[in-house]
Amino acid sequence: MVSSASVVGASFCASRFTTLEPPEATNWAFSTPNSWRIQPLPEAMPSQVAATPISRSPVHLCCHNSGTVNPGSFLPISASSSDDPIVGMWHVTFTAEGNELGPPDGTRIYNALVVWHSDGTEIMGSARPVQDGDICLGIRKKAGKSRYKLNHLPWMGNDTANAPSGIGNPSGPTQIVEEVTLSPDGKHYTGTFTLDAYDPSGNQVAHIVGAIRGTRVTVDTKVSDLI
Repeated sequence: MVSSASVVGASFCASRFTTLEPPEATNWAFSTPNSWRIQPLPEAMPSQVAATPISRSPVHLCCHNSGTVNPGSFLPISASSSDDPIVGMWHVTFTAEGNELGPPDGTRIYNALVVWHSDGTEIMGSARPVQDGDICLGIRKKAGKSRYKLNHLPWMGNDTANAPSGIGNPSGPTQIVEEVTLSPDGKHYTGTFTLDAYDPSGNQVAHIVGAIRGTRVTVDTKVSDLI
């Protein structure tokens, strides 16, 4: 049964009864531009809310402050609750383009599988040798309609001097900033990247720019589609 709860932090009051059972009954949040916290109500509070014959679990939500009232809505939270179309798994290639002193145009910098999560984070598994570090993390923000900016941070690791069998020399962090646009059908994204690499002391040792292309991976994707 749903326990009574109070959301405290803004000018809003609502009462409802629900017949939902766990886990759905405990999987609700208040969505608003403000921040909120949920705390138990006193046992006497449910009696202040008028019940209906079919109701079994009172939930009273009441919040007050002296600021401006902001509109809000109750939304179910689940792993698939995000409607952001960038969320999912992608096969992504990074190709050098427009570098006067760096690698020539067409040089493959990364070949990777990437997952964009609904919470705004991202993880990439690249084709680098595993022993030198092939997993890195990032975080994104929406930059416009179907447009995203990603700050991706491969954190430490080794260079590929002794690849493929040996472990490379220690290397510092890298920062990859991506700006991409999702296609109208949601199956591809394209854009640009800027890569800045550093040694373990924080001195910049490389600067590469280029083009990025992502293709959505689905349950029907085959290895032959990615090679």
